[in-house]
This record gives sequence, C-alpha cells and structure tokens, in this order.
Amino acid sequence: MHSDEQIEYWLAMMKGISEDNNLSKQQKESALDDLEEQIKDRLDDSTYNFDDEFIENVMGKLVDLRGLDSLPI
Repeated sequence: MHSDEQIEYWLAMMKGISEDNNLSKQQKESALDDLEEQIKDRLDDSTYNFDDEFIENVMGKLVDLRGLDSLPI
C-alpha cells in the first residue's frame, strides 16, 4: 500500500492546525497530539499492512510538523 486517505487527511488537518493563528499554543498542541496518536495507531494496526516506505514518508511529515519528538524512541 502506497497511500492511505485517512492518514493523508489527518496530516492535512495537522498542517492546518499548525498554521491557524486563531488557536492558542495549548489548543494547537492538544489537537496535534491527538491527531499524531491517531496516525501512529493506524500505522501500528496490522490490518493495514503499510509498507516501510509509506511509514517513513508519514513519519517524515510528522517530524516536519512536530519536530524530532514525533519519532519513536
């Protein structure tokens, strides 16, 4: 699988939230944390069987949006 519409949608939402000047920093962090967890949960779900390249691409986008703290330890 090379793409996932739900993950792409969540990434687009994260980008919109991070650029929304009407939200406080706390509101942004909370919303971004929630979406990031949803994305990671979906990536970990074995029923979807994402290929490594797609997972690396998504994690790269998360890092671009959230910084290196988004990477798993």
